[in-house]
Amino acid sequence: MSIPKSRHGGAYIMVLAATMLMLLMVVLALSVTTLSRRTTARYSYYMGLYDLAVSGNGQALFLLRQIVSDDDIYLNAWNRMLNSPDIPISLVNEAVGFSMDGPTAERFGQIFHEEMRRAIGGAFARVRVGEYRLIWGLDATIEFDEITISDSYTAFTHLFIRSDHFLVTTRIHRYINDEPSHYTLVEAAINWDTAGYREIGLDANTIASLMSQGAISSYMPVTAENMILFLDEFMFTMVESLRVAR
Repeated sequence: MSIPKSRHGGAYIMVLAATMLMLLMVVLALSVTTLSRRTTARYSYYMGLYDLAVSGNGQALFLLRQIVSDDDIYLNAWNRMLNSPDIPISLVNEAVGFSMDGPTAERFGQIFHEEMRRAIGGAFARVRVGEYRLIWGLDATIEFDEITISDSYTAFTHLFIRSDHFLVTTRIHRYINDEPSHYTLVEAAINWDTAGYREIGLDANTIASLMSQGAISSYMPVTAENMILFLDEFMFTMVESLRVAR
């Protein structure tokens, strides 16, 4: 039985297509295997770097919270307002003490932010205006079957001051037996907002000065129980942590 020539061509195309499909599957398998081997070989260089970089950003957040936990920064901001004749102050009698009205509270927040920037220099090294840096690292040694592996980490945490938040980045390198790895860089934003009130006492001289400035109406009853000023208390929160480079 003879096969038409037209069918010879169709069979040839089917065999060729099947052969090409098999070759593509082999190439794909080899590519996946090669990528897996590269990933496995490089994994030891990146292992744990992201978590350490995140902890570096968390350390910056912790230091900021420590700074604003001190009453001195609130008192310094308040005294600047009190002793600046060009800054108007308006207080509201809350019966149990005095609080700032909206515009005064806004000005206090701005001055507080300036005082906080001064205090940041005590925890971070100043790089330039609006930028601070913290350098840290750690070493680890593992011994197994008479083999010693030494790892060391060096990290740079930078804090950038923005008008309404902080930008913090941590760049960390890992060294395995003195061989450097590629770095991992993790970026986060730290917002700050009011989270309550901080109380400070007002003495009679301060009350008299506020009355003379018109900050407190002379018709307001002032007693020993309400000679307290409630200042906005600020809290810092980290809103995101993102690996931006490696």
